[in-house]
Amino acid sequence: MNSRPLILGHRGMGTGTGENSLLSLVRAVQVGADGVELDLQLTGDGVLVVNHDSSLKRTLGVDVELRDTSFKRLKKMHLVNPEGITTPEKVFLELPETAFVNLEIKDPRAADLVIP
Repeated sequence: MNSRPLILGHRGMGTGTGENSLLSLVRAVQVGADGVELDLQLTGDGVLVVNHDSSLKRTLGVDVELRDTSFKRLKKMHLVNPEGITTPEKVFLELPETAFVNLEIKDPRAADLVIP
């Protein structure tokens, strides 16, 4: 058993990339983190997305509540971070299988989608 603590990129890498962005999460592992911590929210049409806040105002520059918009509309928005918002599915596809992933469920409505 390995007794050393895990090193996680909190919301991803944290430097030079948007927090909770796909690029940030992948780069954290590329530079040596054991894994990542990411935050889950739910859109109005029930799609899980990776974002810390319930609003996009602070992180992506758009005054929109996630619960009040659809994922399709999110993908069309011009956001401060050109990478936009990602989904946990995309994160799991891009991270190595050995990466540890800590999911923080921010929206209680998302719990049933994550924990069946």
